[in-house]
Amino acid sequence: MQILDTIGKYTVTSEPKELSEHLHFYENCEDVAGGEFNILVLQETVENRRSLNRQIENEIKPLIGCDVLGFVKTIDVGYNAERSFYYIVYEHFSDDYLKDFPNNIDIPAITNIAKGLDYFKKNGNNQGFIISPKFILVNEENEAKLLFPKLYEIFVHEKVLDEDYLSPQALKHNKGDSQLSPNHQDDMFSLVKTFEAFLQENYSDIEREKPILDELIKKTLDPDRKRRFSKYYELIDLLQKLTPIKRFQLPSLAVITQPEYEDDIDEVISSMNENTWMVVDPELSERDQVTGRFTTNEWTGRFFVDDDGYLFIPYTNCRNNCNNAIIQDEDAFLLEAHVEYDANTSDYWIDFLWEKYQEKNKLAKLSRQKHNELEVWQKLPETEKKFIEMRALKIPYKKVEEGKDGAKLLFYLDDEQENAPKISWGKIKNMKNEKKILFVGEQIVGKIGDWRSESKIITIPNPVCTIQEIPHQGILSEDIRQETSRSVPKVYQI
Repeated sequence: MQILDTIGKYTVTSEPKELSEHLHFYENCEDVAGGEFNILVLQETVENRRSLNRQIENEIKPLIGCDVLGFVKTIDVGYNAERSFYYIVYEHFSDDYLKDFPNNIDIPAITNIAKGLDYFKKNGNNQGFIISPKFILVNEENEAKLLFPKLYEIFVHEKVLDEDYLSPQALKHNKGDSQLSPNHQDDMFSLVKTFEAFLQENYSDIEREKPILDELIKKTLDPDRKRRFSKYYELIDLLQKLTPIKRFQLPSLAVITQPEYEDDIDEVISSMNENTWMVVDPELSERDQVTGRFTTNEWTGRFFVDDDGYLFIPYTNCRNNCNNAIIQDEDAFLLEAHVEYDANTSDYWIDFLWEKYQEKNKLAKLSRQKHNELEVWQKLPETEKKFIEMRALKIPYKKVEEGKDGAKLLFYLDDEQENAPKISWGKIKNMKNEKKILFVGEQIVGKIGDWRSESKIITIPNPVCTIQEIPHQGILSEDIRQETSRSVPKVYQI
């Protein structure tokens, strides 16, 4: 197949990866606005013309614009009649492949891929996916996405799959020895086989994690398909019980509960190791303990800082749901800790929670007793106001687009302007977590819903303004009106 300079409206910026004689993968292509994309070119032949057209029309085109966890998004599909080839345009997620960066991964990324596969199974009974290290992209945030959804049979025909990661049944099918097509159990086999080395290296020597790992390996990699997991939720549940690697690098926080519920609390702890939001009460408990509420993606409950330095969570008060009111509380914070049951705890977190109590208790008293003084405190000297304005986050953008559904704005960031502020992705992440409001000039825009450092895009869902109310090119700025106001500030509800 001839190497191309342009593909449709996209400009090719590098030589392609030749996956096979009829499959070329072009990375880092650009559109007229400078957006980056990856493009797979599929050469049409006399033999594959009918099947390729059917595959593109019935399987690939319905994927355009669909966000599926763990999968690279399909952006566009086209056909070049002059040279007889189809092309599929994908989002540019990353330049790095799992095969080259095997440590740029963590349990949540593997879980997301499993959830994406489950989505395809439940929506259209789609089974048989291309899963191996050379077809998985990873990034520095330990996220991962699969390439080329719904192209399995084409890749089988082109003989480009990694046989080391295929189940015995898939191998037989691909060699023509079986009419039985690969199913979701074979996809689970390939997924776990792909990450088996990572899982064994990180979890086989940890007492609490090893039984979970052993069951996961046994129930997905059994040569007999009938003895493997039959549902994705079985695999997902086990993956979510494994502690994310990043948590092992954080200070430990030991949890205890009533003795009769020691086994039941494991589900809560596993969920806490994904995401935990906490709010500390302004008053101590009857036993003079710091206390408060917490919620995870799946569990809600109360906590008490035990006299011995543990976090006591009464299991009987836990509820199997997420409490959004806690997440949205202005005093809520995201717990960044490695949570374990009845382990050696770190004084760091106990001291941290006491400081949170003292801070909230102080502010509560100030609110009750010195409301008038609070207004005075907000009247900042002009020099201090300028200092705050100087330190406020400013994010230059080169264009803004409206999402396809009209419910979000996409800001394409620009750090190439002369004297432009340097983009701090750490600060942007913090602003998202803290639900800070962004402005363009005097126009309130909204809160960050998503950000991508690779493509330099910030997404603001449900914006307060329309795209016509803000300039096509400008600067997103942090809301500092409360810090610099000379009166009690207006509260924006978004």
